[in-house]
Amino acid sequence: MPASPKNKVLAYFLVLVTIGIFVVVALQTFEVRLETQEGYPVASSFRADARGCRALYESLHRVPGVQTARFLRTFSNLPPADSRSLIIAGINPQANILRVQDRKSLSAWAEAGGTLIVTLAGEDRNSAKAGSPDYELVVPQKEERPPSPNAKSSPPTEEFWIENLQGAGVRVFRHVDMSARHHFVSSVFATSGSWLGPLYFRDLQPPWRVVAEADHLPVVIQRSFGRGNIILIADSYLLSNGSLASDRETGFLGWLFRKSTTVLFDESHFGFMENPGVVSLARRYGLESAFFVLLILALFFVWASRYSLVPKSASRSSESPIVPGQGGETVFVNLLRRSLPTKDLLSTCAELWRKGMHDAGKTRKLDQLLPTLDPRSSAVARYNQLSQRLNERT
Repeated sequence: MPASPKNKVLAYFLVLVTIGIFVVVALQTFEVRLETQEGYPVASSFRADARGCRALYESLHRVPGVQTARFLRTFSNLPPADSRSLIIAGINPQANILRVQDRKSLSAWAEAGGTLIVTLAGEDRNSAKAGSPDYELVVPQKEERPPSPNAKSSPPTEEFWIENLQGAGVRVFRHVDMSARHHFVSSVFATSGSWLGPLYFRDLQPPWRVVAEADHLPVVIQRSFGRGNIILIADSYLLSNGSLASDRETGFLGWLFRKSTTVLFDESHFGFMENPGVVSLARRYGLESAFFVLLILALFFVWASRYSLVPKSASRSSESPIVPGQGGETVFVNLLRRSLPTKDLLSTCAELWRKGMHDAGKTRKLDQLLPTLDPRSSAVARYNQLSQRLNERT
């Protein structure tokens, strides 16, 4: 027994709903795995596990008077610097480099009144030099470039960017005991925990001042830069989700964002860049669900265009779709047949002839011929016989 059209529509609807639920669950599962595992780098504000900074991003967003945003553009597109802080977290001081144009953009942004916060990432424990209490991190050598066609030396395009940001007067070291936990102290803000990061600063020049120490070694330093400030932090742990959950330094965080109304979390140095477009705007304003609705409507449109929801009648499908028409002569004949009886047809024609004849002789001849016609013959035969005799010449 064939299924009814209503059951077919219900079956198609259930199939589409099942596909939609599968797609949504798959996307959410992928997003959770991306946030909680190795999908995002350490110290990224997208990462939701203990090593990410998503908790700080969302916590600051809920603070009255403070706005947060992820920066996914080049540094030449930074917003105005007034009352804004830019966090560049998880920098490897040996590997990360900055283009000259980006360095100039960051320097100009800080001079205009912005607060640039740079946090370092701890190095691999196996890379420490054995037998020395500390050592200076080696600055990568610039590679040799061939001379330009004009016989002038080409300017370098990349440099060790921590050195360029701080200008001069800071050297980065690593503690020999990378697993030691030192007491975290500061004369500027209240501290309550300890410091585990192996990196620290030394040989500071007068523009820099020590904000916090661990084991009598500077780990948080600051300097004025034009109308703004630059803050260097030797480890990203204090900004991470794990620190906010179990070892929160509220005094440090309150001091770090005390003058900020907008905090930008830079993700571009991790390689996450935003290309403005329709898809980016849809993601920004949460229109992903609208996309799936439009997709379902498009599938319904294709389905409705291909298959009719109204069943076709078997009798209609067998008939010809062309309706034949009728001419004016056929219509006139049908009208005569309905309004004029056959027995009165010849007398009606004779009456019309009398009205149209102007010859009295033909009229008398017509009256004489009518009684002589054979009544057994058809009306057409009598009409033809009468017409022929009337038109005979005498």
